[in-house]
Amino acid sequence: MVKLLKIGIVGCGAIGSSLAKAIVSEFPKKAKLVSVYDIDIEKAYKLANKLNDQKLKTLNLDTLINKVGLVIEASKADSAFEIAKKSILASRDIMIMSAGGI
Repeated sequence: MVKLLKIGIVGCGAIGSSLAKAIVSEFPKKAKLVSVYDIDIEKAYKLANKLNDQKLKTLNLDTLINKVGLVIEASKADSAFEIAKKSILASRDIMIMSAGGI
């Protein structure tokens, strides 16, 4: 039995939404999208609706980090450092999409 990589995405704009759709459609045997979060919670609700899974939305960053093995940061550059810091302190892997924020 293959253990799926549990992924959470922080930032539900264009980049986060594209990544979420790709994870769900292209990698179902390797990874599972388990959580999405955005400071604008409506964006998280909309993305969860597009993916037909309201359980994906998460109301805060700490909850998302605690659910996953990999955090994908796809938010604003000025938030990237804090997201990375929290993820690393929780011993989670992190992928930074907003390279200008580090």
